[in-house]
Amino acid sequence: MMTLEHERPIVNLEDDTAVAAGAVFPVIPGNGGHPLDEAPLPYWLDRPCPPWCLISTPHEDREACEDRLHQSASREISLTVQPPAVFEVNGRVIATSQARVVVGMWQHVKDRDPHITLIVNDTTETSFTLAEAAALARLLTAAPSGEYATITLTLEDPETALAPKPWPAAGPPRPFSRPAVYAVLRDYTSRTVLFCHGQFVTLTDGEAKELAAALLELLAAAR
Repeated sequence: MMTLEHERPIVNLEDDTAVAAGAVFPVIPGNGGHPLDEAPLPYWLDRPCPPWCLISTPHEDREACEDRLHQSASREISLTVQPPAVFEVNGRVIATSQARVVVGMWQHVKDRDPHITLIVNDTTETSFTLAEAAALARLLTAAPSGEYATITLTLEDPETALAPKPWPAAGPPRPFSRPAVYAVLRDYTSRTVLFCHGQFVTLTDGEAKELAAALLELLAAAR
C-alpha cells in the first residue's frame, strides 16, 4: 500500500500490492559498498548511508529529527594511568570502573560533514571537525614536551574565563567568553596529557598511539 507524506510516496515493503501497482522505490546505487546502498530512501535523505555508517536497517520517513544521522562503529581505549572513573549518587560512591576513552564519528542529515566525538568515562564528550581531529591525531604522536599545544574547537560552546591577575583594586573584572580549546602536552614522564572542559586525561605512549590510530582510521573512512 502507498500513502503520501511530504509529497513523497511511502511504500510498505511487506505489501506485495505496492509492487504490483508499479511503485517506484527511490534508489541511488553504488555508494561505496554500504550494505544498504540500494535500499529505499526516506524523504529526508538524498543519498544512501556512507560506507562507514553502521546502520543495519533502512532509515524511515517517520524517524525523529534527532535520529536522522549516520553513526560509525566506536573504538574504546582503556586508560591504565588515569584514575578510575567514579560514579556517585547523592554524594555516595556506587561504582568505579577503569578509565576509558571512546571515539566515534557521527553525521546528522543537516550536517555538511561528519564530526568525530571523544568521550571520557561516558560523561565528558568533546566534538571535533575532521580538521580538528586530524590535528589531535598529529599531536598525540608528536606532542611538544613541557608545554601545551592547543586546538581551537569550533563545534564546542565558548568557555567563560576571568582575566589573569593582578586585578584592579575594584576587584576582578567581569568574566568573558573565549573559544573552547583542546590542549595536549607531553609531560616529564613521557606521558601524554589532554586537557579540556576542566578535565585532565593522562595516556601512556601506547594509549596515545592507539587513540591517534583510531582517529586516523575514522578520518580515512570519511574521505
